Amino acid sequence: MREAVREWRFYQAVLALQAMHGIQFITAVGMISEPGHLPGFEYPRQLIAWPGITPSEQSSGGTRRQGGVIKAGNSYAGKLPVEAGWSYRHPARAGKTLQRRHEGIPKAIIERREMPSSDHARSIANSRREARM
Repeated sequence: MREAVREWRFYQAVLALQAMHGIQFITAVGMISEPGHLPGFEYPRQLIAWPGITPSEQSSGGTRRQGGVIKAGNSYAGKLPVEAGWSYRHPARAGKTLQRRHEGIPKAIIERREMPSSDHARSIANSRREARM
């Protein structure tokens, strides 16, 4: 399977996903291949709703109540990010295995993985602001 993926047009995306803590080869390939035609999703919200990992909602008037995660959609595709997320229960350390997976990955992707989420959000906002100027 690894041989076939090397020729796949999404091979670079598979490598980039593997730079994240908790995502290895099979999970990365599944996360890219299960949705099928990615440009078919007009908004990120549609892509997240497809495997059924969005919260349920009951709204009426001005009241909005969100419940647990709905279990509709592609169950395999929904389990992949959830299972990978369990790795974040522990502090992220780049051990020998993860360092080997970092080989050949652009440094910007690896550094983004290690950035706290609030700093990451600020850096995205700053880069968008700079792009508009």
